[in-house]
Amino acid sequence: MNAVRSRSALAALVPLLLVAACTEPILEKWEDDLVSAEARWHGAGITNYEMDVVRSCFCVPAQTRPVTVTVRGGAFVSLVYADSAAGVADTTYFREYLTMERIFALLHQVLDTGPDGFSAEYDSGLGYPTLVGIDPSHDLADEEFTIQVFGLRPQGSAAR
Repeated sequence: MNAVRSRSALAALVPLLLVAACTEPILEKWEDDLVSAEARWHGAGITNYEMDVVRSCFCVPAQTRPVTVTVRGGAFVSLVYADSAAGVADTTYFREYLTMERIFALLHQVLDTGPDGFSAEYDSGLGYPTLVGIDPSHDLADEEFTIQVFGLRPQGSAAR
């Protein structure tokens, strides 16, 4: 991951530190923003696409390498490490990121648990999450993580 992406991913964690507790109004805003973004994504009707995804966390290196995900007809097709054309990635590390629908489902699941911190940026046109920072629990150390989706590329004439 290049230095700019690293700084962006780490910058997403800053708002998490500013949120000491998950209050109802904040949680409702996060949920409203997520529902609105997801509606834009579904309204765009994109079912064939490629996207690059990076997870930043205190994880094994294989889980933090950028991956390119290919989706056709809304279904996962392939997952390769973006930094190596020949490197097929282990889907068990990335199962929550294999389609945009899975990413949205993960975000809903996180918000349902009342995280200690949550920060999300969504593409203004298509609604997909571009940068998400999550701190699941105040009581645990080093479980925070970010998800960055970049380079979403609709594919072919059936992309919409």
